[in-house]
Amino acid sequence: KYDNVETLNRAMGNLFLEYDFIKGLRFKSEFGLDASFGKHKEFTETWGTNDRIGYPGSANVNDWQGTLFNWVNTLNYNFSIGDHSNITILLGNEAIKNIITDHGSSDSRYEDQSDIFRYLGIGLNEVKGVSEGYSAWALLSMFSRVEYNLKQKYLISANVRRDGSSRFSEDLKYGTFYSGSVGWRIDRE
Repeated sequence: KYDNVETLNRAMGNLFLEYDFIKGLRFKSEFGLDASFGKHKEFTETWGTNDRIGYPGSANVNDWQGTLFNWVNTLNYNFSIGDHSNITILLGNEAIKNIITDHGSSDSRYEDQSDIFRYLGIGLNEVKGVSEGYSAWALLSMFSRVEYNLKQKYLISANVRRDGSSRFSEDLKYGTFYSGSVGWRIDRE
């Protein structure tokens, strides 16, 4: 017989602040959090005979916590030149940090396998199993975009983004990425 229970609690949320310095110039700062806490408890009863399958009843308990932080800041400037040209300039940065910790324990050789005795430390096994883990990564980005449109018909956009990741070695930690686009809204002709 197998007893397996898992619980997970999770909270997510964002807060942001926007401020207009002057007409067309807006600053925005946003902070996000995604936190999860979980527990997995498993008990395998003794079944079979002569040290066969499932012998001797065992318990495993794992607890974990995961936290993801995200912070984004942008400065957006939108202005017109004459009656037909619009330009938008965006500057920003983003920081992400993820941390995961876990703890595990195990026990075995349970004389009495009633529900009230299915806890760590009650098993007769002299060697108890214990484990602990930690992992973390971070990402730091800076980005910019310039958009130009003429009469909402002809569109040009250019982007530059620089990302740094803790998952890569020092000499490969940062990369710069360029992109752009040109568009023509034929329906406006």
